[in-house]
Parts: sequence; C-alpha cells; structure tokens
Amino acid sequence: MKKRLENSNLFIFICATYFVLVFSADNGDPCVTPNKENGKCIPVNSCDVIRRAIAYFNPEAMEFAKKSQCGYDNNEGPLVCCGSAGRLTTPAPKTTTMKPITSADVGPAKPINHLLLPDETSCGFHPEGSRKPGIIAGMTEFPWMASLHYDNGGKGYFGCSGVLINHRYVLTAAACLSVPDTKLDFVRLGEWQFSEKTEVDDAVIDVPVAKMTSHPYYSKRSGNDNIALLRLDTKVKYSDSIRPICLPPMDFPQPPPGDVLETSGWGLTKDGCKSDVKIKAEIVISDYDECQKAFPRYRQRYPNQICAKPTKYDFCNGETGIPVVKSYTKNTTGDLDEQWFLEGLLTKEFGCTKKRK
Repeated sequence: MKKRLENSNLFIFICATYFVLVFSADNGDPCVTPNKENGKCIPVNSCDVIRRAIAYFNPEAMEFAKKSQCGYDNNEGPLVCCGSAGRLTTPAPKTTTMKPITSADVGPAKPINHLLLPDETSCGFHPEGSRKPGIIAGMTEFPWMASLHYDNGGKGYFGCSGVLINHRYVLTAAACLSVPDTKLDFVRLGEWQFSEKTEVDDAVIDVPVAKMTSHPYYSKRSGNDNIALLRLDTKVKYSDSIRPICLPPMDFPQPPPGDVLETSGWGLTKDGCKSDVKIKAEIVISDYDECQKAFPRYRQRYPNQICAKPTKYDFCNGETGIPVVKSYTKNTTGDLDEQWFLEGLLTKEFGCTKKRK
C-alpha cells in the first residue's frame, strides 16, 4: 500500500534489509540458531525456551524469536530454530548508524551465505552489453524480473511483479498473494515485451506456482512486512534472460540518503498504466528529516520501509512487487565488475503525486 502526504513528493518502499526469508523448511529439519547453536526447526508453540521467553513480550526475546524463524507451516504457523536458549547469549553486533557511506565503506558486497541461495559467482550480473540508455530497458537487462499471472475466470492478466532469487523461488509482496476474485497461477520469467514476439522470446518461460508463503507478521493496514515467497513448481534454468538477484546479508547497511537506486518493471509509467515493454527508472533515498516531516513518527510507523522519491523521470507505479536494486563494485580476478543487490520492493502508486481517474 502506498503511503504519502498530500503536497509531498516523498514515498516509502519495502526495505530488503528487514526481509525474513522463509524457505520451505519442515518440522524437525536441522538449523542454526541466532546463538550459532545447532537446533531443530519446529513450531514456535512447541519450542518451550522461546515460548516462555516471549510470554511477557520482552523486546529482546521478541527480536530473538524473529531471528530464529526458519520456516512457516500452513497448519502450525511460524517455525523457529529451537535450541537451548530463548534469548541471545552471544555478543550482539554493534548497530549501524545512518550516515553517508559508499560501497567502499562496507568492503566488498557479498550475498547472503545460504545453501538455497546462489553464490557470488551467479547472482546479480547483467549479461554483457545488455545495459541500455534511456527509460526502455534492454531486452536482457534486469534478468531477475518476474511477472505474476492471475486467473480471473477469463483470459487472465499479468498483475504484480517479483524478483527471482534462486532456481526455485521468487520474492514478491505479500499483498500480491490475495488479489480479490483471482488466483495467482504462474510466474513468467525472461519477458521483455508482452504483445509481440522478440528475439528473447525463446527464453521466456511460464512456471506454475507450487506454494505461496506470506510473511507471518505482514500487516495490510500499515504495509509493514509486506513480503512473500513463491515456490515454483519446477527449477528454472539460468540464461542471459533469466538470472537471480543477490540478496544482501542481514547486517548490510541500508542505502544512505542521496543514494540513487534503480528499479524496473512494466508499471513505471506516467499514468500508472501497464507498459507493453520493460522500462526502468531511478529513485533517490531521502534524508531522515525530510521523511520525518512527510511521515510523522516515520521510524516507529514504518520500521521495515525506506523513504525515497523518483529522480529525473517522474512515474506513477502501477504494479506492486517491483524490485529496487543497487550495484556494488566487485573485484573479481583483478577485474572490476558491477554486481546488483536487492534493496527493496516498490508498492503500487509509488511516485503518484495526485489521484488517478
């Protein structure tokens, strides 16, 4: 859901550094707790140490429970990595203050180290020569883009967007999982232009959705934790048109004020109507004072979202789930390459400064 004040050109988007990744873990699967202890992935109500710790809503215990989440079961609810403690027993990392930084300040950017996620050699790279100037994206530019198809009893339509994060999962907004009178039936990957056949169409694939998992703390009212995972029915093969984005580690700093991020999709138009071809735009991170003025109690009300605005190209986003990405210079084998990381997701009407008719 879009959040803004009248006469303000500031908007907020979902921040990737707060994502809680919920892969399809089963009861009893081995896992590692926030205390770096071997544990078992089980329903939170079955984990006595965590259940007792959060009984009095202690903030530290609640945070530990969130970090312990290892999966979600449709019948049992959230699964947590259960060990011998319900609170952090190892020294907590120092908090990162919001200050102007560059990629050089944080060292080489590396994606999350997870068995189910691609390593740093296979995520976040544009095919050579794919980057094009202007607002029309190159045919294989932003190869991690996914378009979600909905069955409405008729011809169906492509609504929300998402982003490919590995061979089997697409990340999108939780709001995209419950569109009234429709069924989310498949995800399209490798698309550039919907209406006409192009030279990249041989790489376009439609993959059925096997399972949908919304963030257990998603709030439709506030828009916080508006994140979800789609498990695809089959593994997808990477190509120039289909590649995963890198996910930043949880301790990676948020983009600072003034940082320019990129976004791409089919809804980044002046009027919010669907574009036939993939287009791209830039947004700039706003400073804290601007955000606090536009959104009272900004940090308290929107802890999982970041305040930003469009740059040179003004647009009114017409689709939810469009990825926001940032590139970092990666030093590989002596060469400097750009590697792209997911920073967040745009919701519908980001950038809209007046109501559309």
